[in-house]
Amino acid sequence: MLLGAALAVSACSDDSAPTGPDTQYATIQLNTASGPQYVTLGATATLATVADASTNTAWDLAFTSVPTVAVNGGASGPGGVKAFCLCANASLTLSQIEAITPQAAADAFGAVSSASIPADASFVSDDVSLAITGWYDYNRTTHAITANGNTWGIRMASTAGAFAKFQVAAIPTPTQANAGPVTIKWAVQSSASATLGADQSLVVDLSSGAKVYVNLTTGATSTTAPAAWDIALQGYSITLNTAGNVAAVPLVPSSFYTSYELITQIPVGAQGIPSNAFSTDGTGGAFVTSEPYRYDPTSHQIYPTYDVYLVKRGADVYKVQVVSYYSTGGTFGVLTVRYAKLTD
Repeated sequence: MLLGAALAVSACSDDSAPTGPDTQYATIQLNTASGPQYVTLGATATLATVADASTNTAWDLAFTSVPTVAVNGGASGPGGVKAFCLCANASLTLSQIEAITPQAAADAFGAVSSASIPADASFVSDDVSLAITGWYDYNRTTHAITANGNTWGIRMASTAGAFAKFQVAAIPTPTQANAGPVTIKWAVQSSASATLGADQSLVVDLSSGAKVYVNLTTGATSTTAPAAWDIALQGYSITLNTAGNVAAVPLVPSSFYTSYELITQIPVGAQGIPSNAFSTDGTGGAFVTSEPYRYDPTSHQIYPTYDVYLVKRGADVYKVQVVSYYSTGGTFGVLTVRYAKLTD
């Protein structure tokens, strides 16, 4: 159920320019602290009250505090909405992203016109997305599959308030169908302010094709969902116990952590990783494959990329740009989103 939200809409335009749909824009402010914010795009964007997003056609975009953005199409909903990222800033470094000024972002948004709309086939609806991906490398020449050392911080379900660092350490005998027996490695910290305990490891055999559930507190595994579990492995996928509030954040590679061994604590909270930076499994399309933000692991801040996304509902196309993830007072999860209709 959609809970209370802050909503502010303001129209902006250049009086010296034409007043067609390509030159006007407005902003909407969304407070995601109490739950997803469902936006219906239009001349004036509005919030939709949504009890079940999977059956509701009234919304176009859903914003969460994770932060993620879903479109009402494909795996996320029945609305047939699709999106496309123009992604002019995709190749920029983190420092370059952080240096973009609000005026430059507004100018880039204003420069996107109906001429920027690609062929319909370029727009995509949402598909299932996982928080933990890219844990192995595939060599197209030798066809070898190997563990790559990537590491995640995991907010655990099996012990309330606990976190873990997690890595797939070895994939010795993978097949085309599944990863075979894999060695996973992890260490648990009992609270956000604690340090990580001793490393633990476990061989999880995926050869049968069955999903294997793992409790990171006890190290227990099961091929049927137990009462308490954190991650599940199957084939070449790792899923999280989203219903149990399990979430993950990438730690390696990053500019802050370069290896699993160097992580002695997962700093969480006011002086560390924001709790909202942890992602759950869900669905996503253009806004997930090309996320509209970058996370700075040194300052623990979220920065908008200012990339412009095109959102298509039927014949209508809108341009959308996330301007900020913080309120003017610095509260995370209060988003400002710029939008404008490109089609008449």
